Amino acid sequence: MHLDTAQNQYILRVLNSFDSHDVGYVCNLPLEFQKEGLEVRFSGRYFKYDKQAFGVAGDKFYYLSLDEIKVK
Repeated sequence: MHLDTAQNQYILRVLNSFDSHDVGYVCNLPLEFQKEGLEVRFSGRYFKYDKQAFGVAGDKFYYLSLDEIKVK
């Protein structure tokens, strides 16, 4: 878990390769998971992100609707 302070929203980053991630802005994150640096396992659905976001050149940004989440 990471807090994007520019968007004031928690994100989950999934490593795809050395220099790219899928970055999900979590829509329905339970309060107990709102902790910087927390490692989790999750399932959910990605949706097109319609705001400007900054990250590594290969990053792809999405809204993330969680179906399940648990501490790793």
